[in-house]
Amino acid sequence: MAWKNLPQTTLVDAMLNEHEALKELDDVPELIDGSRIESLLADSQSEALKSGSSSALTGIAL
Repeated sequence: MAWKNLPQTTLVDAMLNEHEALKELDDVPELIDGSRIESLLADSQSEALKSGSSSALTGIAL
C-alpha cells in the first residue's frame, strides 16, 4: 500500500490554529453595558406584568 502525503490539515490542526477572525469580537463584551440592558429588560418586564400581558417580555425584540 502506498503512502501519500497530502497537504490537507487534520481537524485537530484546524482547531488548534489561531486566526485573527477568531479574536475579532473578543472586545465586544467590554463595549456593552450589561447593567443598563438588565435594567431596561427589568422595566419592560415589570410593565408587561402590570398590564396583565400574557407574556412578560411582550414588545421586546432580541
